[in-house]
Amino acid sequence: MKVDVEPNLPIVRWLLSKISTKQWILMKMSRIDAMKREMEGKAAWGHRRL
Repeated sequence: MKVDVEPNLPIVRWLLSKISTKQWILMKMSRIDAMKREMEGKAAWGHRRL
């Protein structure tokens, strides 16, 4: 396994870094959106109850 992967490591690492940073940004953004929605949902529920 190692022998097969090692020659491509720089490319693989570069691709992974590209993908991981994109995924990380998307995750952060989606998490922020989810938090905002949750807060808005809680606020809406609070208003409905009152």
